[in-house]
Amino acid sequence: MDEKPTRLRFAGLGSRRGPITWGQRFIMDILAEISPDEHMLNLSMHIAIAAERTITDVRDGVLELVRAYEGLRTRFVPGEDGAFEQVVDGSGDYPLEVRQAGDEPPSAVGERLRATLAARRFALESELPVRFGLVCTGQRPVLLIVVLAHACLDGWSYKIICRRLLSVLGPATDQPPLDGSAEQPIDRAAYEGSARGQRLTVDALGYLDEFRSRVGSAKPFPQRLRSEERPRYWWGQFESPAMAMAVPVLAARLRVPSATLVLSSLLAVLGHRTGHRTWPFMLTVSNRFRPAVRSSVMHLTQSVPALVELDPDMPVAELFQRTSRAVLRAARFGQFDPVRAARLLRGDVPHRAVDHEYPMTFNYDRPIDAGADTAGHPADQWDLDTLRRASVGSSFVWLDTPTYELNRLYCHIHDLSGPAVISFKVDTRYLARADLVAAMFGAERLLVEQVGRDLSLADVEPVTGVPAASVPAVPPILRPQDDHFPVIS
Repeated sequence: MDEKPTRLRFAGLGSRRGPITWGQRFIMDILAEISPDEHMLNLSMHIAIAAERTITDVRDGVLELVRAYEGLRTRFVPGEDGAFEQVVDGSGDYPLEVRQAGDEPPSAVGERLRATLAARRFALESELPVRFGLVCTGQRPVLLIVVLAHACLDGWSYKIICRRLLSVLGPATDQPPLDGSAEQPIDRAAYEGSARGQRLTVDALGYLDEFRSRVGSAKPFPQRLRSEERPRYWWGQFESPAMAMAVPVLAARLRVPSATLVLSSLLAVLGHRTGHRTWPFMLTVSNRFRPAVRSSVMHLTQSVPALVELDPDMPVAELFQRTSRAVLRAARFGQFDPVRAARLLRGDVPHRAVDHEYPMTFNYDRPIDAGADTAGHPADQWDLDTLRRASVGSSFVWLDTPTYELNRLYCHIHDLSGPAVISFKVDTRYLARADLVAAMFGAERLLVEQVGRDLSLADVEPVTGVPAASVPAVPPILRPQDDHFPVIS
């Protein structure tokens, strides 16, 4: 196949126009704040293509998604009142960049192509929110690169797209049809404008108002340090087999969501390290509670504040349960009109409602439902010695240096099934990299040891080795990372 730009065309599909959703407004406000660096939030995936698949299979697999999910063929244009509206195109095309692997590994060629496609912001008013790249060996396609604008989908939707492309471009099997009942973004906007949808905003505004009254003048973590590192912003990733083993044991034992255990243990160690006891933070909520949106492709997530307070002698199990209650309650109020929330919380200041007020964000890709991810993990599945040995395989790797980060600390749990994969973005003006690395290894150790015995927060330093604020932290030796964007296969 020639190395020249081509197009993936679609036609004969429905077109319509309507208001944007709350989730779209939420992410577009974030994009507006980081302008002109919106490309930093582009999402990308590498899809390995089976040997028996052809160029036609690639085209058909892509167009199947375009037909099924209106968000992938949506542009965002200014409306009459100045607010954005979404326009679903019934015909159009996507750019397809083709590269020949030659003598190079296709993954290396694909990564360069991905970097090229992801390096530009999407012109959302005129450009469809997806770019495609294809790596070939001769006439055979071997790797599909997909870059998506964050405005059109969230992490949940990303997984839907990724799974489907892996399915249709992997070894040939009978494929079930895509869910035709999935709610489309314009239909979601209509739901939000209904009486039931407006009630969600009223309830959420009540929670936000109550939260601000409760937190009062508590200063958000972390506070500014005397100096910062160069570069200032860093993106890193923690991987832990031991955490993936310990978390489901404790989740089953305490009947709490797995993700809240990771958050609790991290806060416990950071609290000891910094001396900070009151932790308001932003919780990213999937908002996939209604059956109609569970298989939808759109940006539904929003953030809502939550609070965890650390008592010096609190049992660790109590901290886990307290964090679970705070997270689950906050998740009930994660759907609201960002414009109305901004008026309540910030008067005439636009954008992002409450995010700047508590500049630590905790994000988990799976639904946060009590008990939903604890089934099938008996409390005696792992013994303590096995968990301790597994922790030898853990690592923290620094992957990149972003040009800007809105949060002081951003924590994103990608996977807890094995190994646990958790990424971080940190502003070193507020938290040193060494302290974050030490805190994450300490959080892992706290979870492992809690499996074997009941601990309290007074045990944090003797168990984890993380010192209090007056003593410099020394991070463990870090494992080198060769491939930052592995092929999904």
